[in-house]
Amino acid sequence: MIETMTDQLISPNTKTELIHALNTSHEAVCQLCQGCAPQAFFAHPVGVWSAAENVVHLVESLSAVTRGLKMPRLVLAGMFGKAEVADAAKPTSRSYATIQALYAEALRQGAQASGRYVPQNVNVSSDFAAAQQGILANWVSAGEKLSAAVAAWDEADLDVYRLPHPILGNLTLREMLLWVVVHNWHHHGDMVGLG
Repeated sequence: MIETMTDQLISPNTKTELIHALNTSHEAVCQLCQGCAPQAFFAHPVGVWSAAENVVHLVESLSAVTRGLKMPRLVLAGMFGKAEVADAAKPTSRSYATIQALYAEALRQGAQASGRYVPQNVNVSSDFAAAQQGILANWVSAGEKLSAAVAAWDEADLDVYRLPHPILGNLTLREMLLWVVVHNWHHHGDMVGLG
């Protein structure tokens, strides 16, 4: 339901629209989690991550994208290549809807988080409220750092430089940022009803 709703609300194209979409999805996750009772934030329903684990996973995902955006352009080009820009009529970056569909299909095929993206040791034994606030403070900080990193890029370069995605392969920076929006809303949907 959330992903369907967001399809109608956003289809970011420009850097300004991307930053707005990133901030909107980021704030929605934050508001949802702030509305969770502290113990419920860490509760583990059978077979799914807790809200806390979802947010820790999102922080790691955003931080990885931010690290990539802060790499020197020469290093990015050397490591992941550059997308060929044919002309303005044929953009190299795919749309929000396309990235969303590719990610949804990968998930249907069984793709899932692995390695450092799987949250570890997100259990609390005493002060649930303080632990919740600490995780949400990390979430807020990660969002601010990502927005600042995006703002430092020229519009055209978002379609030239690429970053690797562990499931979708090399994506242009614009596609990676579109994926972050999709990913934030995906986990927002997973967390609805957990708290």
